Amino acid sequence: MRLSFLLIATAAAGVWSMAEAQDCYTSTYQIFEDQLTNPTKKEFIVCPNTNIAVGIPNDDLSGFEYGDWPLLPIGPDVTFKCGLSGKSENNCTLDGSFLHFLSLPALDVPGIQIPSINTDNLYVSGFTFTGDGTSMIETGSFSVTINAPGKNQTFNDIIWKDAKYQTFFSATELDMIPDAGLADLSIEVTLQNSKFHNISYGRVVINVAKQSVTVRNTSFDEVKTYPCGCEQRFINAHTGVFGGTSKWTSTSDTHMNLIDNCFQGVESGSALIWSSTNDTAKVIINKENNYVKDVTLLSDEDVCKKGIAIRTAAGDGDGGFGLEKCKKFADAKTCSLSDTNKNKGSKSGKSASHKGGKSGKSGKSASYKGSKSDDDKKSRI
Repeated sequence: MRLSFLLIATAAAGVWSMAEAQDCYTSTYQIFEDQLTNPTKKEFIVCPNTNIAVGIPNDDLSGFEYGDWPLLPIGPDVTFKCGLSGKSENNCTLDGSFLHFLSLPALDVPGIQIPSINTDNLYVSGFTFTGDGTSMIETGSFSVTINAPGKNQTFNDIIWKDAKYQTFFSATELDMIPDAGLADLSIEVTLQNSKFHNISYGRVVINVAKQSVTVRNTSFDEVKTYPCGCEQRFINAHTGVFGGTSKWTSTSDTHMNLIDNCFQGVESGSALIWSSTNDTAKVIINKENNYVKDVTLLSDEDVCKKGIAIRTAAGDGDGGFGLEKCKKFADAKTCSLSDTNKNKGSKSGKSASHKGGKSGKSGKSASYKGSKSDDDKKSRI
């Protein structure tokens, strides 16, 4: 059932103002369903103060059970945001043990066949991601997994807090299998104005392979590790995948841009950043104005205290490729993050209206009125 209401407040309250009524969602499954039924609709607003429990994949991988779906775009120019303003202060929380966001290069499940998906101009803003993924040992847990090709993709004002996941933000080939439908350098994504606070990771916080990722104006505070039998790397930027012979296969460079970020009170394996290359492709790291304080390295092998550990894939076939050299990462004396409440919200001033469809999940939407408050730097390694 579709629940409609108007949130109206006086100017003295300073929160809601009179504006054209908009629809908002309390179910991520309904957002997915409405993309299918109304492909011209591109903006999907989650209602302020909404908590969504995200489930896990069912046995035949045709959907999710024991909860709602992750945010899942199936076309270009899609916007997911919390409230009209798209600000984290609007309190839209996704709580799950497996995924919060997922994009795929294709979708083939019973009743739904989309042979090719492109997510150009994706915009995700204002969400809080939390949950405990430590129980997903066999499959792993991935807060944000970007597998669909797309340029100009942006995650803005995202807060990760009180969360335990194997991997938090990843842009790679699907399942790390070469030629699995995702072309090299087909993903360009920016994570900006965001926060990681009081989280634990089992494998990696930021992971990128053969794609382009920019992390800007983002804070990492009290980021710890938990044991999962994994090699732990805070940031992992690499250029290929291991096959049965442990041979690196990539011929495309990987781009990792780290600008105006703060790392305080964090743990990693033997370096803050691991950069793994081969003879035919490089990791290009652009680093600028990053502040680092109180980094704890847990491994006593191949320790890189300066920040960026570099290795090549010319090894013994067992993946035991050691440290070749170490590069300094920190280049700022203080943490000078700009006000993360500036320049947030919708990427456009347009408004969108939608009539909610029926759903077998918790698919309901609500109508509300608008909110007003709502060369050392660049290394080719």
